[in-house]
Amino acid sequence: MTNNIKGIIPAVLTPFDKHENIDINAFKELLNYLMDKGVHGLFILGSQGEFYALTLDECKKLMDAAVSVKRENIPIYAGIGRITTRETIELAKYALDIGIDYGVVVTPFYVRLTQKELEEHYKKIAESVELKILLYNNPSNTNINLEPDTVYRLRDISNIVGIKESTPYFSQLVELIQKCRSAKFHILVGLECHILGGLLLGADGAVVASANAIPDILVSLYENFTEGNLGEAIKLQQKVNEFFNLFKYGTFPGILKDIMEIMGFQYGKARSPVKSITRKAREEIRFRLKILGLL
Repeated sequence: MTNNIKGIIPAVLTPFDKHENIDINAFKELLNYLMDKGVHGLFILGSQGEFYALTLDECKKLMDAAVSVKRENIPIYAGIGRITTRETIELAKYALDIGIDYGVVVTPFYVRLTQKELEEHYKKIAESVELKILLYNNPSNTNINLEPDTVYRLRDISNIVGIKESTPYFSQLVELIQKCRSAKFHILVGLECHILGGLLLGADGAVVASANAIPDILVSLYENFTEGNLGEAIKLQQKVNEFFNLFKYGTFPGILKDIMEIMGFQYGKARSPVKSITRKAREEIRFRLKILGLL
């Protein structure tokens, strides 16, 4: 039984300098800042971490950096999913060797795989390494949906211990929780707007990009829920929703870096070809942040 897959887990952004090189010192500073804010885990190399724009060596470099600042009882989740099974296994083995707690494997993208092919992909990865694995479904970005029935079959593999579910369809999250959650298999919500609803239905926590910018609000939401303060949790969920709505002003994942720059954080821009937001969008975001009390 894995008891530490729970709570608020930021999908950590990857800082870049003005030349689009990884800023390792800023990355470590961000990880320490988030841990000081009380988050329950750290997920590096996810969509917000721009894993798709990184080489294998850069992924390994960021894993090394995360392990170097690791704290007791705050697990590190690393995105190790690549298009090919071979490269995913390479990252899985590296993650295990250096002390990453969990490998998070997004479905392959670009290639439209069948459910059977996805199942074999995950089985081969799990069988190749003793690292604990979380599945990762993000159909809006991969154009592949990991269906609940497929997850149900995969959850019996000993080192597949959970899933980050980022489906935009709440009904699928409901089906997944009802069908697949167990003491051994954990469900982490992957969209900000689904957090409280997911928790009420039995989800264990959430992995969200907004936690880079508003970790205290999200941690408070989770803690109020676990303490039974549902009214306060609802208010905080509404505030999270309003912050999440700001993502519409730009291209993900660069938009969060732009929002955080307005809030006073300096983590650079997203790697090209993602561009920064317009002046008009910046002014609108600043206005909305003031209303939310974040400026």
